[in-house]
Amino acid sequence: MIIPLTTKANQSKVMRTAKRLLVKNNVEYSWDHGVEKNMVNEIIMAIERTKLFLQNEYHDQIRTHIQVVLFSSEKAMEEYLQINKIDGLTHKQIAELSKYPALTISARDSNNRPEAIILRNINKAHAGLDKVFIIAHELAHVWQAELAQQYNFYEIKWLAEGMADVFAANVLEQELAYQAIWLDIAKEYLNKIWLKSLHTPKGFQAEVEKYNMQLVYRIADLATLSLKRNYGMEAIIHYFSTIGVTHHADKSFKNVFGISPNKFEEQFSMGGLNL
Repeated sequence: MIIPLTTKANQSKVMRTAKRLLVKNNVEYSWDHGVEKNMVNEIIMAIERTKLFLQNEYHDQIRTHIQVVLFSSEKAMEEYLQINKIDGLTHKQIAELSKYPALTISARDSNNRPEAIILRNINKAHAGLDKVFIIAHELAHVWQAELAQQYNFYEIKWLAEGMADVFAANVLEQELAYQAIWLDIAKEYLNKIWLKSLHTPKGFQAEVEKYNMQLVYRIADLATLSLKRNYGMEAIIHYFSTIGVTHHADKSFKNVFGISPNKFEEQFSMGGLNL
């Protein structure tokens, strides 16, 4: 899950919810007193594993400064989000976001350089998702932002979230296993939750609230897998890269895949799943 932060976080306030600090390989980790050190080490290993996969598989690396903030409760994560006021979000929306097992906030530091703040509630997880998967998903969002030169890479929301999940499954070398899980969860809803309703961030969140997080993400995952099987992961990566040039996600989609996103969404929801 990715959200933009336009107001720089007040670091002295942040430290009220993230008491302990560690810096390793240019990633800054902080956590509250309820988080055990062995969990911190697991998160560090997940970050390092994902970065190594990105380097070996795609000959790329994450250059953005990353903060990882770990919480022991939903309440602590919600407090952090309330303190670091996110433009346009209500208290109710922040309460909903705090229910996610992880979030990535796309921000800029005091020198206007790109920065990513990954929030992880260590006591919350999605059914069937590995801890490494959750962290790899969030790092994929950081990579997407870099590919798109920090432009609105999440404009086609289902593809931003779906690509992050497919990437995470590949980090674990378990794409086919996850595909089976995703199909089992979503098969009865493929013709009920229309892909076009997941196009915008607002529409995506509305469907999450209407159905549930698991179902909506699985639809996005299957649609992304369909793209990957037809065009390759390299084409999806290229799509994010071209957003930084066109500044228009729909235009980039059409340029890369040869079909408008609206047409693809319609075909997918009408039974055009090709896995």
